[in-house]
Amino acid sequence: MGTDALSAALPDYEITKELGRGAMGIVYLGRHRALDRLVAIKELPPSFAADDNVRKRFLTEARVVASLDHPHVVVIHDFVDRDGHLALVMEHLPNGTVWDQFMHHGLAAPRACGLVLATLAGVHHAHDRGIMHRDIKPENLIFTHDWQLKVTDFGIAQVLSGRETMTTAEGAIVGTPAYMAPEQAEGRPCGPPADVYASGAMLYEMLTGKLPFPDAETAMAMANARLTQDPVPIASVGPAIPEAIAEVAMHALARKESDRFSSAEEFGVALGEAAADTWGIEWMTESGTAVRGSAAIEQASRTTRGKTLGRNRAVDPTERDTADPSAPDVPAEDPRATNIVPGTAPHAEAPMPTESLPPTPPAALPPVIPQQQHRVGGADLNRLDPEDMFNLAEVRSPPSPLVPALVAAAVLIAAVLVMLNGIGSDPSAGAPAEAVVNGARVNVADEPIEVDLTEPFALEGVDGDSVTATFLGIPVGSASIEDGLVDPGYLRYTGAGVIELTPGGESEPSFPVRTSNSVYPTAPFVVAAMLALGGLGSVQSNLRGMRSRRIRIGPYVGLAISGAIAAAGLSVLAMLVLETPMSVATIALGAVVTAVGCVALGEAYRRWRRRRRLRRVTVASGRR
Repeated sequence: MGTDALSAALPDYEITKELGRGAMGIVYLGRHRALDRLVAIKELPPSFAADDNVRKRFLTEARVVASLDHPHVVVIHDFVDRDGHLALVMEHLPNGTVWDQFMHHGLAAPRACGLVLATLAGVHHAHDRGIMHRDIKPENLIFTHDWQLKVTDFGIAQVLSGRETMTTAEGAIVGTPAYMAPEQAEGRPCGPPADVYASGAMLYEMLTGKLPFPDAETAMAMANARLTQDPVPIASVGPAIPEAIAEVAMHALARKESDRFSSAEEFGVALGEAAADTWGIEWMTESGTAVRGSAAIEQASRTTRGKTLGRNRAVDPTERDTADPSAPDVPAEDPRATNIVPGTAPHAEAPMPTESLPPTPPAALPPVIPQQQHRVGGADLNRLDPEDMFNLAEVRSPPSPLVPALVAAAVLIAAVLVMLNGIGSDPSAGAPAEAVVNGARVNVADEPIEVDLTEPFALEGVDGDSVTATFLGIPVGSASIEDGLVDPGYLRYTGAGVIELTPGGESEPSFPVRTSNSVYPTAPFVVAAMLALGGLGSVQSNLRGMRSRRIRIGPYVGLAISGAIAAAGLSVLAMLVLETPMSVATIALGAVVTAVGCVALGEAYRRWRRRRRLRRVTVASGRR
């Protein structure tokens, strides 16, 4: 929407420029007018901001994320839901991302391990408060002005796509396939093990320059590989990687959640100990990284387990199995000890000039640069609508329409049988009538006598000078009695089928007669036909509503109501045209049964449509 529209929604902030565009929103540089403080403002895609479900999740997640207080988690100053905008206002992080440093200058193994430890410390803090990240990657690890690592975008993936992994009709996946856990790639809800896996995949790439599944070239291929294969062992792609480090990384990449580290902190402790065993207890100082906010990880990174240390360093027995009491505190990340350039903006894509880089300390291994600098990215939500996404679990196993289709067929056939055969008739109340219609005596228990309402008919043995006609208990008109003859008048247009005539006398009971004139020009037939046609049209309209990619209750309710209306009209038509027994019970039962059948029909139609779309997604994914 541009900075002008966003500025109107954020009057307390001056928005100066766009810093970068990610798959899940646009980041702007802003300044708080009153506090004169630089901030980064991340605006979520406008099409998602208009979705009520996304807005509810945003407000829920934003409140919790804003409460996080950890040295390695980006600080949220404010969150905004106003004028169709959803935005997070956070601290400004001016020194670029881990991906910038990794891609342009590479990362030595100690530096990579230190950055992952800082990440795990922040992630564990969020997990303790019930917040999953679900999109851990080097681009979401950003440096502060003093080169401290911060993890950003907590909860954004869940805000935009819910707890499931979503994909698009073109086969793009919401999230970053390169680091996605198997359960996330399968479309199942994710917990802390998914973030453990993503951190392990990131460590694998930083150590070797390659992804755990290097042969997968499309998003769907990456997702499928995680479900059917184990990652390529680090020893085969990076034989120089220390065995202890490689073992920890591979453990984090186990396919089964229960086979990984149980928490991000446990992963961090294992990695810290392996790094200390490999490079010595001062390895963090030499790597130019610092870990804060997790005593367990900090302690582990300074503790050896009695194994031979890297670089042929001799191990003093007093240092084994304990933290070195004289070890200095790990300093904050220092740009002089890393391949980074101060002043780089977040998500900067311009290469950092090598001539301005400070000298780097000796390292156990040379810096590694990613071999796949143009990875398969996630779906660009800035160009999508929530309706354009599918649950990845459904793509893998589309719901079958067979069961609801069979239920719909059985129930609708039962409804037709009810309407064609009826379930009895409503007898008239009162004592036997003494009326004589056209010379025939009529009794309420007898079959109705046929009467042609297009001409007068004889009626004797009743008091009063008029009769009132009702159809299924609904008054449809009256006629006068003169000299024993009833003049039907407009009853010829309002009376149809079996009607009940009630003489004007207060003590006279009603008695039924069956009209022999044509039912087609009568009001009951016309009204019933309109109800049937309108109900059927509404059924069709509600079926179109089932084309939505989301399950909504509205179309189901609409199908039930429109199906019941159509059934009521069809029941009356059957009574009039086929002369089935007149019964309110027939109409009620037919309406209920048809309503159930229409709901089942709608579910079958929804599943059929969705199955077709998901097949197209699968085909598109294979082509990408």
